[in-house]
Amino acid sequence: MKGYKVVTKIQLRFRDLDAIGHVNAPVYFSYLELGRLEMFNRMAGKKMKLQEIDFIVGRLEGDYLAPVVLGDELTLGTRLVSLGRTSCVVEQLLEANGKPAFKAREVLVFIDREKKSKKPVPGYVLDGAAEFMTKED
Repeated sequence: MKGYKVVTKIQLRFRDLDAIGHVNAPVYFSYLELGRLEMFNRMAGKKMKLQEIDFIVGRLEGDYLAPVVLGDELTLGTRLVSLGRTSCVVEQLLEANGKPAFKAREVLVFIDREKKSKKPVPGYVLDGAAEFMTKED
């Protein structure tokens, strides 16, 4: 997928569908988690454990571009588009059979779990950002 540094194959399951046979709206947001985690695992150089995940979704917006149905081949592109002091912006595009079906933009906020507050962007993200950063279209 052009412009996306992380590409994840998504397995569509029957349970993902609504009563008319389309992927149910909330399921798209679950797909996005897979791409986000893959990108941050690669930045960290390991598969992070739950207690090591140090970001939350502060804002998430999505646009439905086309219906997705059982049998479609799904590919999710994930890219980092900007870094702030305590947050970053991620964009994702889900393609069905090579055509855009859903796009999303997220603001992820880094957190200190013990203090229950924001924290500066961690070193593993700063160190890995260049590899995953892509300018917006």
